[in-house]
Amino acid sequence: MKERIINEIDFEDKDKTDFSFTHEVVEEYLKSLSYSDKKIDKDKIRNILLLFNVISMQNNTDSDPRFPFDSYQKQKWDIEHIHSVTTERAQNKKEREEWLDSAWPYIESVASDPKVFEMYTKAKDVRDNKFYDDEHATEYDEMYNSVIAFFSGETGIDNKPINEISNLTLLDQRTNRGYRNHIFPVKRNKILEKSGVESFIPLCTKNVFLKFYSKTVSQMYLWDKNDRKDYFDKMADEIFYYLSGTRKEQ
Repeated sequence: MKERIINEIDFEDKDKTDFSFTHEVVEEYLKSLSYSDKKIDKDKIRNILLLFNVISMQNNTDSDPRFPFDSYQKQKWDIEHIHSVTTERAQNKKEREEWLDSAWPYIESVASDPKVFEMYTKAKDVRDNKFYDDEHATEYDEMYNSVIAFFSGETGIDNKPINEISNLTLLDQRTNRGYRNHIFPVKRNKILEKSGVESFIPLCTKNVFLKFYSKTVSQMYLWDKNDRKDYFDKMADEIFYYLSGTRKEQ
């Protein structure tokens, strides 16, 4: 089984008959993965995320669960960006209004923070003046970029971490395409509402939105660089342990 899995993973210049992979090799491979429109890139990422889910359930000794492959096969799957992508904004005025209405309670909840005053005032201005009705209004685009940047934990939008595996997880198409590129806390609520009721939500996807992998949780409304690092480290640790049979030396 390990040999078949390893044959699916493109560890460049590595002897695939040798299972003694180093932790650094696993990290390098995960860092090489980047989301794009190419099928080959999506397939690599989807396989790794599926492997991480299966391993995580296997290692859960509390309840001895098994990965529900029957449920997995019944659904179609997207590779979900944990925090949103600026290029995938809502296009028509109804969707833009719905997006802002969903985000508004979370924008308003941080309004007292001086660091987000500009973001909050932009959002309030768009909401009060209904700039979402005008497809050519620059006010909406500026507000959207500002909100996405804040809830991604960045001072500006950097496209590099957005498409790295530390910002990606598995989500069924119906759930993913139903919430129109929302900010982290909106996604979190919608995913937890659907979990086990309307859709099968993979364990690691739920863990991401519960911040299970984050070593320090001071807030639940954004997915920042510390969250991404802790998630990446856990994924690398579990895959290395599965392939090598040993834990990384601390």
